[in-house]
Amino acid sequence: MDKNYSDLIDLYTNITKREWIPLIDIKKEESSEGINDVFLFSALIENDENVINEYLKSPTWGFSVDTFGKSTFYKTGDEIYYVAGDIVDDIEYIVTYRTFNKYDPIIDINPKLIWYGNLIVKNGEFINPDNNRTMIKINNSNVLVKREYLRDFLAANNKVLTICFDNRRYYKEDTRMKYYSKDYANYNYNINLVRSSGEYQENNAYSFLLGKTLIMPLSEPTHEHYQYFFEIDEYEDFIIGVDTDEKPIVFTCNENKLANYFGANPEAPHFLTPVYFRRSVLDKYINNPDDYTVADGNISYLDRWSVPFTINEGDFVTVWLGDLGRIPYSEQKHWRLYNEKPEGGIEEKFFKRQILAEWTDAILPEREIFHLIDRVNLIIESKYGNKLFGELGDADKKLESAFSIPSNSSVTIYQNFLMQLNKITVERINTKLIKENVKEDKLKDEKSGAFFGSRVQLNVFLEELGLKSAAKLDNALRLSYNSRNKLAGHKGSIKEYNKVWKRDVEFKPDFISDSKLLLTGINIALVNILEELQNDSE
Repeated sequence: MDKNYSDLIDLYTNITKREWIPLIDIKKEESSEGINDVFLFSALIENDENVINEYLKSPTWGFSVDTFGKSTFYKTGDEIYYVAGDIVDDIEYIVTYRTFNKYDPIIDINPKLIWYGNLIVKNGEFINPDNNRTMIKINNSNVLVKREYLRDFLAANNKVLTICFDNRRYYKEDTRMKYYSKDYANYNYNINLVRSSGEYQENNAYSFLLGKTLIMPLSEPTHEHYQYFFEIDEYEDFIIGVDTDEKPIVFTCNENKLANYFGANPEAPHFLTPVYFRRSVLDKYINNPDDYTVADGNISYLDRWSVPFTINEGDFVTVWLGDLGRIPYSEQKHWRLYNEKPEGGIEEKFFKRQILAEWTDAILPEREIFHLIDRVNLIIESKYGNKLFGELGDADKKLESAFSIPSNSSVTIYQNFLMQLNKITVERINTKLIKENVKEDKLKDEKSGAFFGSRVQLNVFLEELGLKSAAKLDNALRLSYNSRNKLAGHKGSIKEYNKVWKRDVEFKPDFISDSKLLLTGINIALVNILEELQNDSE
């Protein structure tokens, strides 16, 4: 055991280099060498040169462990004063160590530190809800905070963090009493080596390290709400056309340089100039449904930004030039990677919504299937008191945003598409509702006596309702279900998959095309079912 504390002195004097900064640390370690008793505590002081210089003149803390966290009253003369226990002599708490007569001590964190990043508690840690990065760790004996987050917080509050330590080491040794101290620009400490007149668990000597070190704030906050006022005026150029030699023509997406319906920049391209992208530009957003929502004709990131979009007949994602200038520059750079020459024009429903302000049904077939199922459910529930297609499972709630036609013909991506399509359709069929409204013998196989699968039960139910489109929906769902079984089942086989599609077994499928055929087939069948249901209800 190092009674001169070279290990802890190195830690405290270089603490600003650590990724995680301790705000409080309490531990007691016993070994054959002796007892190591560590106590570290922090608080906030003003970011003022005179205050800092005065504070560093002494290794004493300027407060005690029980200074914060207790409200009390005191009397001076005839006046009675109330003390809230959060600020004492201009020193503000960042953590408290609260003790009780009958209960274990607890550690509290100043809410301002948590609120600064709008942090939430998850699995015992405080995380940034936007990116799920941990900013604060806490347990019964210590609190650690991410250095960059802490210094950002200090900058916003114009504070300096003082990390104060009082560590003791007990050991058995014939030692002389010693004392020495060190003073530096942002820390100080003193060490005492003391002979004990009485034994402390067989130890007749101890040393203690007392001091403090400062964590300075950043020169300015990096908080995004602060940086919003200092955004760099950067904009990407996007392809908006081609010249006579078929070379791309590009123009900035900065709306301040674009024409509009109010007469601005009449010689420039219009705000509503369509820009075209490969479909794979959406993969980033579709594959991160916790952060991004890909709705019908709109992509949004939390509550920070959104951009309208559509997909045209040429399978190109289309966005207005001016709208691209309203998303962060980092996102503009992402879109620029997938930018293509104009091809395929503007999708009609998108044009009606955006330009003519007309209501339309769903633009994207991936979103239309959800709307169609909801409409079927509404009619069936009004008549039978229950939905025909049940709710998605807890783990599948994001499917409405994440479900998408593949952007490439990778078998792995297509397998995922098939799994998701069947979760949205076949796996949601409410067999309980069907069994309550169809005679049992009609839902069972005559030979085995076993109930048919949910898809066949659905077909029987719809036929019982007299719907002529039942067979069309069953065929579409059967193709989807069997495709999933043969390609994304226990042992995927393209040859067996081709048999489902009645193709030559050596055929090389285009999975993008197949996904569109499957989805379109189901959607058209659902539209027909809806028309019949609505006609019956009239």
